[in-house]
Amino acid sequence: QILGALRTKSGRSNLPSHLRSTSMSCSDKLCRWCVLGMQGALLSRYVPDPIVPLSVVVSRDPRCDKDGDGQRLALERAIPRRAAAALGW
Repeated sequence: QILGALRTKSGRSNLPSHLRSTSMSCSDKLCRWCVLGMQGALLSRYVPDPIVPLSVVVSRDPRCDKDGDGQRLALERAIPRRAAAALGW
């Protein structure tokens, strides 16, 4: 799996590759919103500054390790580290 790449939806893997749709993963979308803002083209005409999330609330996954470190590290890699890399911090 390539981090930050646009994913091909696996739900229709029976289709030829040129007919498959593409989509962004949830972490790709969160990272994009952190860097570019959540506003669309219409709202950006009226609101000059990007609207970025200040925090993300995620519940603990009971299937993960008991202390939640694995989930926390994955979230740190998925959002703030990628956003910092995109912004050159």
